[in-house]
Order: sequence, then structure tokens, then C-alpha cells
Amino acid sequence: RSPVHTDRLEAQMIRGLFSPPIEGQSFLLANGTESQWRRITADADGWFSDDAKGGYLYAVYISDCDRVMYLHMMGNSMVYVNGKPRVGSRYQYQDVQNPWEPSFDIVKLPIWIREGVNEFLFKRAWRSGGRVKAELIEPKSEVMIQPADITLPDLRMGEPVNTMGAVVVSNAGQTDRDGLVIQVTWPSGQQTVTHLPRIPAMSIRKIKFDLIHKQSPLSKPGSCTIKLTVKDSMDTDASILDSIKVELKIVDIRHPYRCTFLSQIDGSVQYYAVNPADPIDDVHEGLALVISAHGAGVEAINQAGSYTGKTWCNLVSPTNRRPYGFDWEDWGRMDLLEVMEIVKKKFRPDPRRIYLTGHSMGGHGTWINGSTYPDQFAAIGPSAGWISFHSYRGAVKPELASAMEMMLMRAETPSDTMSLAENLTQKGIYIIHGSADDNVRPDQSAMMIENLKRFHKDFVYYEEPGAGHWWDDDKTAGAECVDWPPLFDFFARHCLPNRTEIRQVDFITANPGLSAWSHWAGIEAQIKPMEFSRIQIRCNPADRTFIGTTENVARLSLKMAPLSGETDFCVCLDGQSLEKIAWPLQKQIWLEKQEG
Repeated sequence: RSPVHTDRLEAQMIRGLFSPPIEGQSFLLANGTESQWRRITADADGWFSDDAKGGYLYAVYISDCDRVMYLHMMGNSMVYVNGKPRVGSRYQYQDVQNPWEPSFDIVKLPIWIREGVNEFLFKRAWRSGGRVKAELIEPKSEVMIQPADITLPDLRMGEPVNTMGAVVVSNAGQTDRDGLVIQVTWPSGQQTVTHLPRIPAMSIRKIKFDLIHKQSPLSKPGSCTIKLTVKDSMDTDASILDSIKVELKIVDIRHPYRCTFLSQIDGSVQYYAVNPADPIDDVHEGLALVISAHGAGVEAINQAGSYTGKTWCNLVSPTNRRPYGFDWEDWGRMDLLEVMEIVKKKFRPDPRRIYLTGHSMGGHGTWINGSTYPDQFAAIGPSAGWISFHSYRGAVKPELASAMEMMLMRAETPSDTMSLAENLTQKGIYIIHGSADDNVRPDQSAMMIENLKRFHKDFVYYEEPGAGHWWDDDKTAGAECVDWPPLFDFFARHCLPNRTEIRQVDFITANPGLSAWSHWAGIEAQIKPMEFSRIQIRCNPADRTFIGTTENVARLSLKMAPLSGETDFCVCLDGQSLEKIAWPLQKQIWLEKQEG
């Protein structure tokens, strides 16, 4: 496991030096060892597999003419089609999923097949255990709706519909398609038409469509079937290019449901799941809000459904932009924060009673986001959570790193949970783990507990004897490994203080672009980018002074929240005093460190 990406075969492809392999031919790997190309045959279900994980699978297809076909793949992280790289399907490595698992059988790409020999080089995914399955499919039409990767909301019983969905539309033609529309037809005959963005030639694009119905389609739980039709224009006599039927779920207002929204991150349609407060009250405003991050491969709606409804809080599960996403970091972190802001406006919770919890990968998301945003959550509750890539996946750091390697490794500091953990000092922490967990070992929680013992006074650790990664008592409604009553009791006893009540800010950030603020103090620029920065500042309202120290801070900002009265104040940082600063009209000042 090298910290540097090394792939000799990929290097050959990039340089145009790759040649078709010969059975028994030796191949020198990046680590200096040799491997050999060997012939392999698909099993009865069409899977190419052997004992090795990773590696490549080379195959050819001989065509009697030039044409377009769809490449349907499973178990590979990517593929070279006649030397051109295309996306793979790394998470779909079996034909049938368990009922709780999402299907990732969604990759069907239009590709150009030339007359004669066509070469396919599949990079086998580690997660699949080296299994790869692929087929070529004749397109039924040039423009098609691909229903496998559809994003839909749930409709709530008795409520009118004004929301959206998204579906993949493919263009197997040689020219871009512009001016297309998608029409939604309800059983009542009501129709909604949405203009589609341009779909480039030989590509797929997931597009938004509006879902609008003036009344509730059904007055009781069940389903409602709608028809999606892609047409070449708005005209009444426009050609129908493709059409499918889609089933929408209609749920009781007390049950968990999916809510779609248009993400400001990239303009895509995403969803989050809600487990509403029960009993339903006309006034949701002022209740607590619990954010629950799902584990790897778990749908957000299933995560939310693992809890019983609470009388005092709404529970919301973001998606991480996919059931795997990226460990609730990067775009997963952005999704979590975006959903938080949306549901704050939707439910108007008590800002002092917002909590973060999650299981497995979501447990890691709880650790890393709770540490990164210390003023956002009153308490956190990681269950079976891993700490970092180094502790869990064995990522390697060079023992004698060069100056260049050390600089490049700064990019991973936002993922260093241990170094950010002191941000958790002022919030409650309830940690849950199964003693026999062989997926995320209990030593992950133990490592963090040893770290917390240095500085933290308000954490609880519960270990379920003999329990594995996911544990649940069939006699109760919720899943105990996440819906643990003492955890929610712990949450109920913790509140964030108001910003005006805070007298001391002790805050660490790896990157102000990700996290810059804690309460009324913010780090806005670093001296050395991506190295850890820290401020330890207290406010003494009686003598109207901010005093403290900084580490690796080039510019910081202070808001006047802890002070009352619009008169002069003082700042003393790193031993240097700035006396009689005039009260700022914007109730905020910026301080820049200059040489000397």
C-alpha cells in the first residue's frame, strides 16, 4: 500500500504503449514483483472471477460493422474502451441485493463499437473481490430513459404535491440533443412538462423533472403510478422518444419519508430522509433536531427508518450524495451541511438542541464533522465509528518524508480526527460499540477514548457484550445500535450555550475553507496552508478585553457577541495589545498578523 498511486499498466495506457496481453506473459508490478497474465472463463452467471483481488481483466469483442451499443458493467472501478477511459461500477458486485441494500446496477454507457476488434480493459474493484461482469446491449432507441438510477420523493398522505425527481436520460446519437422535454402524467390526467438541459452525444445525463399535483393523489398509504415521457419538443404532435412508468410511494404523515431538493452544490436533485416527531403536532417549531449519518451502502431512508419517532425531536438522514459517498468528508460533508441548513428552515428547531449521530461510516462522519464544526452540535453520538483512514484502513505515511511529501500530505489534515478532537471539549459525547464488531473494531472507539481522557470531562462509552457491527432486539421497534434510549436521554440533557454566553473559544482548524468559525471567533487565513491552526481566546466583558494566543494564524476575526454597550474595547493576542479599539458598526473586526 504505497502512499503514491503507482500502476504500471495504467502508465502504459497513458503513453500509448499497451499491447494485447499473451497468456503466461510476465508483467512487472510497481513494487518490483512479477505477475502473469492468465486466461480466465466466465461462470454460468457471467462473472469473471478468481481468488485475486484487484488487477485487470482484458477482453475483446469482434463486430461486423460500426455501431453504437450500451456497455453494462458490474464489479469494476473503471474500464478502457479501445484505449479511452470510462467510469465503472465498483459497488455492484452481486446480481441480487439484500432487501436493505441499495442497487448500484446503474451503469449502462453508450459506446462506439468499431468494425473489427474492440478492446476492453476492466480495472477490477477491490471491494468486489475481483469479480467483473459485463455485456453489450443494443439500444432500443437513440434517446432512452434509464430507470435504474431514479431519485424520487415520497408523497405524504393528504398533502398536495410540489416537488421534484430526477432520472437518467441517455443519448446514443452522434449529435447533441437540445430542446427535449419530459412529461409527467398522473393517474388523474394532470400533466407537468419540464424542459431538459442539453444531453451531449454518446453520453448519459441525470436530469430534474417537476412533480406537481394540486391535490393529494391518494388519501391513504399506498402507491401512485405516474408516466414519464421524453419528447423532442413541447409541441402537441412532438415525437415520443421513450416512456416508462414509475411508482411513487405514499406514506402516512407519521412515518419516515424521503424529501427531494435541488442542491446548490451542483444543481442536482438529491434527497434526505425524515423521521418526523410523533405524535404529529401542528407546531414543529422549537423542537430538537437530530442528524443521523448512515453507514456504507445504507440508504438514508433506511437509516431514518431504524429509529422510532420521538416526541421531542425530528430526525433527519442526509444521503452523503450516495449510499457510499465519501465517508462524510468532502462532498459528503457538504451534503450534510446543506441538508442541515434546509431542515433548519423547514422545521425551525431550537438552535441550542441540534445533535449529530451515525453508525459505522456514519460514526466516522459523526467524529470528523463533530470535531470540525464544534459550535454546530450540542452533543454527538458515534456508533461503531472508525476514526481515520490511518487507523481503520491502514493508510501509510512515509517514515522519512521529504519536504515535498510533507507538503503534499498536508492535504489530508482535514481528515485527521485525532488532531481535531480537542474541538470536542465543550460538547457531550456518547460512544456506542459492539464488543464483537469485526467490521469496525472496538479498538477504534478505544483509541479515541484514550485521547479524550487527556482533556474531556463529559463522555460516556457503552459497549454491548457479544454484539457485532449491527445489533438489534427484535422485540423493540428501533434498532438498538443506533436508536439506543440512553443515547437520546444523553442528548436531551445537553444544550449549546448562546453565543453571548460564551467566554472562551479554543478552536483548531486544518483549513479555514472547510471550517473557520467557533462561536464568535474565526480563523480566516493561515500562515502555512493546510497545517493546523489554533486560537485560544477568552473575553473578559468587565474590562472589555479579548485576550489569547494564536498558532499558524495570518488573519482572524472577532464578533462582538460577548460584549454589551457600544464603547471601546481592547485586544491582546500573542502578547501584543491593541488598546481602545472603536466599536465597529458591523459588530465585527478583522486582525491581520504582519511581519514583526
